[in-house]
Amino acid sequence: MSRATKNFVIVGIVIVVILIVGIFAINAVKGYFNPEPEITGEFISDQLKSVSDLTTAELSYNGLIRYTEGKIPFITQKAFVMTYFAEVRAGIDMSKVDIAVTKNMVKIWLPNIEVQSVKISPDSISFYDNKSALFNWSKKEDVVKGLKEAEKDVLAKGGMDKLKDRAKERTKKLITKLFENSVGDKKLMVEYK
Repeated sequence: MSRATKNFVIVGIVIVVILIVGIFAINAVKGYFNPEPEITGEFISDQLKSVSDLTTAELSYNGLIRYTEGKIPFITQKAFVMTYFAEVRAGIDMSKVDIAVTKNMVKIWLPNIEVQSVKISPDSISFYDNKSALFNWSKKEDVVKGLKEAEKDVLAKGGMDKLKDRAKERTKKLITKLFENSVGDKKLMVEYK
């Protein structure tokens, strides 16, 4: 092999080595200035703190209640029938989420699903078949009692178990999707307490 060929081969090898070292150096500098966040329980808790209540299922309910109070018709007994529209929300309290991070796994334990709110639309309330009593009569009290009875009615008859089941399924999927790409090589486990 001639001297010129040897010099050409050596220069080629030096250039390849410089390129490889350069690529590693660039990646190291990028990692130094833009480090990947370390996955810790605190990191995940900080991600969840911005949301206090997470609503994952809603229910619309049209209800009808019959209300009677008092024993003697026309004297102490009053009664009414009321229709109403309610919206019910279910989900979790994010402050009750527990997180543990190990070398190989991120574990997230979710609290039980709760009914977060029952909102009776005041505009939807209609009274029918009002029966007044001489000694037990107040329209204002009827509205207040009607709202309380409507809330009890929707919680008893509105299918809260199905709403909670739907919220439970959606919450687990949502939390899993939210963190599956941010735990790196660790395995993600999302379960209920």
